[in-house]
Amino acid sequence: MKKIISVITAATLASIPLCSCGTAPAQPDTPLSSEPETVSTVSGQETGTGTQTPAGEETTIYDNETVRGGIQTFTTELFSSCYENKKGENALLSPFSVYTALAMLSNGAKGQTLDEITTVLCGKPTDPSQINAPLRSFMQSINEGEILSEANALFAIKRDDVVISDAFKTTVQNDYFAEIFCEPYDDKTADKINSWVNDKTKKMIPQIVSPESITPQTAAVLLNALAFEGEWEEEYTDDQVWDQTFRNYDASEVSTPFLHTDSECAYLENDDVTGFVRYYKPDSTGRRFGFAAMLPKDENAIDETIAKLEGETLPELINYSEYCGVTTAIPKFSFDDEYKLPDTLKDMGITSVFDRNLSDLSGLGETNDGTNLYVSDVIHKTHIELDEKGTKAAAATAVIIEKNDAMIAEPEHKEVILDRPFIFAIYDFENQIPVFIGTVCTL
Repeated sequence: MKKIISVITAATLASIPLCSCGTAPAQPDTPLSSEPETVSTVSGQETGTGTQTPAGEETTIYDNETVRGGIQTFTTELFSSCYENKKGENALLSPFSVYTALAMLSNGAKGQTLDEITTVLCGKPTDPSQINAPLRSFMQSINEGEILSEANALFAIKRDDVVISDAFKTTVQNDYFAEIFCEPYDDKTADKINSWVNDKTKKMIPQIVSPESITPQTAAVLLNALAFEGEWEEEYTDDQVWDQTFRNYDASEVSTPFLHTDSECAYLENDDVTGFVRYYKPDSTGRRFGFAAMLPKDENAIDETIAKLEGETLPELINYSEYCGVTTAIPKFSFDDEYKLPDTLKDMGITSVFDRNLSDLSGLGETNDGTNLYVSDVIHKTHIELDEKGTKAAAATAVIIEKNDAMIAEPEHKEVILDRPFIFAIYDFENQIPVFIGTVCTL
C-alpha cells in the first residue's frame, strides 16, 4: 500500500452582514481549475491587526523556538482535551493543521479576539506577524522535501454586503503561500472547496464541508492541507508479520496482525511510558520523519497518561532517547475520526470569536451594516492506516465563520510490544513538531 499521511485544515469563514469578495478591483469568477487570484505585496500596508508597518521598517518577530514551543503545547492540550470526551476510543488529530488555520485566521482578528487566539497559539497576546514568519519558515522547510507537503487556500465568497480585506489576502498569500479563489455562492460552492481539499490530501479527505455548511452568510473558507507520503526505512518482510493478541481498552481481546522487529532503534522512556521510534525513508532533506510510539507502563493508565502529556513530553522523550537493541511489535490498524472543536477551543481560551456579538474579525473583512463576522463551527476529520509498508493518514479542519444575522552507552536490550492501548505520533524531527498525534485503544 502506498503510504500517504495527509492532513488538511480548513477554516471556513462566513459573515454577519454578508461579505462580497471586496469592492476593490472586482474579482472574476475563479473556477477551481483556474489560476488563483494573485495579491501583490505593498510596503507599509495595513496588517491584520490594523497597525501600520512603515515601508522599510523591520518588525521584531518571534524566533522559531518560541513558535515551535507554542505548537508543541497546543498539540498536547488539544489532543488531551479532545480525548477527554471520548475515553476508550481511538483518536487522531493533526494539531499542527488546526494551529496553522487558526494562525491564518488571527491575521483577520483584532482586540480581545486577537489576544485570545494568539495567547492560545503562542502563550501570550502578540501581533500575528510574530507567528507568521516562523510558520512561513516551517512551511518552506516542509515543502523542500518530497515526503511532506503543505498547501493553503482562501476561498472568498462573493457578496454584496461583505468586503474581504486585500491586506488579509496579501498576508495569507505571502506568509502562508495560500492560493486565493473568489467564488459565487451557489449549490456548487461546497463541491469546489471539497475538490481542493480532496486533491491536496491525496483523496484521503473527500469532504470537509457539507453543502449545508456553506450558507448565504458564508464569507470565506480558509484551508490548510498537509500530505505525507513515507515508507518505512526498513520495510517489514512477510516473516515479520504474524497475528498476536491485542487487549482492548475494555479488557476484551482480539487477534490481529502485528509488525515485529528485533533490531537497534531509538528507545524512549520516562516515568510514565516506554516507547520507540521507527523512521521513514529519508528524502532529499534527510532522515527527518518517524513514527514515535509510547506505551504506558501501567497497563490500565492510558487515560491518565494522555491527561499528563505536556508540550515538552515528546521532544524530551526524543532528545533523551537511547539507541539500542529493541524488540518491537506494532499492530496494523486503520480508523477514521471526527471532532467538533468549538467547545474544546473555548475551554483552551478562545471564546469571543465564537460569539456573534463579541467577535472582532474586522481585519478579515468589513460588512456594510457594521455587524460582526464570527466563527460558527470548527470541524476536524482524520483518517489513518498503518501496515508493513508504511503509513497513510489524513486530517481536515474546517473553521466556519458566519455573519451575525443572528546519548549512546552499552544499553541492555529493550522490548516494547504495543499489545494494549498506546499513544503514537508522526514526528518531524527537523522542526521538532508532531504532525499527527493519536491513540489506539481498540482493534
